[in-house]
Amino acid sequence: MPTPLPSISCPTARPIYRLNLADAGGDGWQGASYRVYNASDYPNVAETPSSMVANGTLASGFSGVDWLCLADGCYEIDVGGGVGKGALQAGWSFEHP
Repeated sequence: MPTPLPSISCPTARPIYRLNLADAGGDGWQGASYRVYNASDYPNVAETPSSMVANGTLASGFSGVDWLCLADGCYEIDVGGGVGKGALQAGWSFEHP
C-alpha cells in the first residue's frame, strides 16, 4: 500500500511541496519544462542558472507529480519551451501537503 506522502526527505528547514503537472492533450509537455527560481528580489527576478532551484517536465501522459524541497522564501515558476503546443497545453498547481 502506498504512503500518503512521498518517501523523500528534505534538508533541515526545507519543507516539501507538491507540484502537480497537467497536459490537456495527454501527450506530455513535448519538451516544454518548468523552472523554479529564487525570487527574493521580486519584482527584479534574475532568471539565471544560479538562481534556479528546481526544474522538470511532464514527459508523457495527462498528469504527473514532482516533489520539491524549498526553503522558506519567494519563488517564481516559469513554464515554456518545447515543440508544437507543448507549453500551451501545460498546466500546473502548487501545494503544501
